[in-house]
Amino acid sequence: MSQAIGILELTSIAKGMELGDAMLKSANVNLLVSKTICPGKFLLMLGGDIGAIQQPLKPARRSRRNAPSTAWCWRIFTPAYCRPSAA
Repeated sequence: MSQAIGILELTSIAKGMELGDAMLKSANVNLLVSKTICPGKFLLMLGGDIGAIQQPLKPARRSRRNAPSTAWCWRIFTPAYCRPSAA
């Protein structure tokens, strides 16, 4: 299965820590980055299989319904792999 990177940016540091915990518990993903990026904003970066990266969106969506004032942005990237040509 292809590897992917999921990035979640939130406007609440507390909500970011809470979601990070829920996301790591809900799927087999690796935590790549979990930090504040400027006052009041939080960044989570997860790595793993594409299906595993999509799984943590469920707790994030539930949390968004419970706290609509928390803005967030979620993106999934699949890195391109280059194989050097045999010389």
